[in-house]
Amino acid sequence: MFDNIGKEIKTLAVVLTVIGIAASIIIGASLFNGSSAGTFLGIAVMLVGTLISWIASFALYGFGELVDKTAETAETNRQLLEIIAHQNGIDLASQADTMRGNVNTAGEQITNTAASACGAPRDEQKEQKVSSKCAPLPKHLSERLYVLNDLKMKRQISQEEYNKKVNEILAERDSQRRN
Repeated sequence: MFDNIGKEIKTLAVVLTVIGIAASIIIGASLFNGSSAGTFLGIAVMLVGTLISWIASFALYGFGELVDKTAETAETNRQLLEIIAHQNGIDLASQADTMRGNVNTAGEQITNTAASACGAPRDEQKEQKVSSKCAPLPKHLSERLYVLNDLKMKRQISQEEYNKKVNEILAERDSQRRN
């Protein structure tokens, strides 16, 4: 029922718009009584009611779109967190509190792990930015991942294609590390 709430909100916006337009037409038609005033009033109700129904749907439809995009962003962030954690040897499955939404803790863990891998002392880990020699992905693979995420956000590739390409990037990175 609530698996794809953004789409359901947008569908509701369309349904309410259709109902509002139909109601405006029915009420407007019922005002026709043969006189010119009744005809004018009926046409005015039809036009104004239709316009109000259509314009009112913008906010609800826009909210549904916002919910959709937010869900996509959250999913992409989750996948990126998993990729970064995988690259740095962090087992997110054992980090239940991190997976419950504590993104700051996860980001700090990843930074600390990467800084430790670079040989930074424990007390300097928070201040040190990870140098390019310690970056989990070579630049060309990072750029490919960036483009891939952009395509996913624009819905130009499916989730299945996205997962396949991410796995290819990770496999390429792993093969480069072995060589």
